[in-house]
Amino acid sequence: MRVRLIATDLDGTLLDSSSAVTPRTRAALDAARARGIHVVPVTARQPLGLRAIA
Repeated sequence: MRVRLIATDLDGTLLDSSSAVTPRTRAALDAARARGIHVVPVTARQPLGLRAIA
């Protein structure tokens, strides 16, 4: 089966304790997108709160 989508929580999963994406995580996300895999954030935050992360 081919992976087509990664859905990930933000706080404590995708983001570190300072609400940043680590270089290692960024590289993994970039590699996934390069393979055509969609990465979707899953959060209870309001859409406005996602702009800084995006």
